[in-house]
Amino acid sequence: AAGELAEERGMLVLRARGGLLEQGLEYGIVRQLLERVVIDAGPKRREGLLQGPAAAAAIPLGLSELPQDPGPGRDASGNILHGLHWLVNNLTAEQPVLLAVDDAQWADLASLRAGNYLAQRLEGMRAAMLVAVRDDDPSEEAGTLREILGSNHTTYLKPQPLTIAAVEEVIRSAFDGAEAPADLVSACHHASGGN
Repeated sequence: AAGELAEERGMLVLRARGGLLEQGLEYGIVRQLLERVVIDAGPKRREGLLQGPAAAAAIPLGLSELPQDPGPGRDASGNILHGLHWLVNNLTAEQPVLLAVDDAQWADLASLRAGNYLAQRLEGMRAAMLVAVRDDDPSEEAGTLREILGSNHTTYLKPQPLTIAAVEEVIRSAFDGAEAPADLVSACHHASGGN
């Protein structure tokens, strides 16, 4: 719903979803969010999006080779994080951007680190980040995820379970407005816990 509202307001909505099978795929969420928009850009636009400090963003998107080993005690991942930040910044020059990540509790660590880096730098950008997470499903990356959720200007929305009347409305909507028997509504509410 947030994505639809953002699109109605002229924002570029970039979506990703964490998954159990993707937790081990380095930068899997980052690729879901940014790969398509960069690859679909024509050569001239792509060059503009990946110019300057954003050039390092091409590495996790598979558009550039990994840099040579910088030597002992030096980590090139900081350049990648900074490059991803500048790629998003360059996208916001064209239109406001919403980065929407669902099931973030199943995101890979590299993407969570990138999300945390970006979350700390959104102020002043025409960008917002929406992160949906299940709080009843702890992951190995819970600490990094907490850092993202604890960043500046974070607003938490925690939906309450659906009431019986809301479950009835969902059922009626699924069946084109047909009346839902009370015992079916009650059973669905009980089985789902209102979720």
